[in-house]
Amino acid sequence: LNGAGYRESEPFHLYLWDVTEDPHQKNSALVLIHHPAWGNAPKDPSWRDATGQLRNGCRVEYLAERFGMAPRDWGLSTSAAGWKGGMHEKQFGGYYKQAYWFVPEFGELFWRIWNLYVQEVQRIAPALRNHPFAFVNTMRDPKGDVYKMGKFEDSHAAAVRRIGLIPAKHLGTSIHGHRHAYGQRLRKAGVPKETIRRFMHHAAVESQDVYTQPDRAECMAHIAQGVQ
Repeated sequence: LNGAGYRESEPFHLYLWDVTEDPHQKNSALVLIHHPAWGNAPKDPSWRDATGQLRNGCRVEYLAERFGMAPRDWGLSTSAAGWKGGMHEKQFGGYYKQAYWFVPEFGELFWRIWNLYVQEVQRIAPALRNHPFAFVNTMRDPKGDVYKMGKFEDSHAAAVRRIGLIPAKHLGTSIHGHRHAYGQRLRKAGVPKETIRRFMHHAAVESQDVYTQPDRAECMAHIAQGVQ
């Protein structure tokens, strides 16, 4: 969320197949969060047609045929996760949102943590992970079940308190604050607006304005500089 500017709900649609090592940057993560329904299904050797041939299709088909599930943005249960839309990309095949790490070191950090996380997931019996989603319960019951947004929100608030801060939107310490921080870093680094649009997966250039406005401290600094 902080290193690539994703919305809170988007990583909950990630499959384990969707994170690989970036072929253009060794030891950095290439993350493609595919559209929950119309993104390409993974090359799952267990997904075959009636003749035994490997199946190809979109994710809504894959979830239904392989797991008897619907995309998480179609549901209203506690396992649901939204999908706002915006700009998608296709250069790697499919219909997805790529993580553009800013700063690049975030991609390296995520790759290291991801590999440790996958080791934890592999310790959970496959029968308890009857779904393709990447983020699962690893320490609490039901182990292997899909990780829910409500649990993440509680854990995030607790983590903020552990470092001595108060989780609140107006303080910038809410979950959505990470996306704002990402947009602010891009603006302050002089990244062009059209590029920010792509990095933040906005359909329109103007959509980034709410994320890139200068804060009060920055405005006051400009005033102070102007009157010297």
